[in-house]
Amino acid sequence: MLVYADSSQLAAIDDTYVPNIIVVGGFAVRRDQSDALNDRIREVKAVYARDRFVPIKWNIRDFRDVIEERGGDDFYREVADSSADIRSGMLEALRVSDGI
Repeated sequence: MLVYADSSQLAAIDDTYVPNIIVVGGFAVRRDQSDALNDRIREVKAVYARDRFVPIKWNIRDFRDVIEERGGDDFYREVADSSADIRSGMLEALRVSDGI
C-alpha cells in the first residue's frame, strides 16, 4: 500500500504570519494500482491544463485574486476556471483505482 499525504499550514487570523492550524489530508492506494492512478490523473491534467505533468494546486481558486494581481497568464485563469472539473476528474481517478 502507498500513502499519499499533504499538509497545509494556515493562519486563523488574517494579520498573523504564524501558522496556527495544520491540516493533513491524504489517501492510500494499493501499490499495484499506483501507476494506473498516476496515468488517470495525468489524463485529467492533459484535458484541463493542456500539460500532463503540470502541478495542480487543489485550491487554486483561492488564489485567483493573487494570480490576477500578479498579472497571471491565461493558463492559470483557465485552470482556476476548470478547478471543479479537475477536482472531480481526480477524485474519479482515485475512486476507479480503488475499485469502488
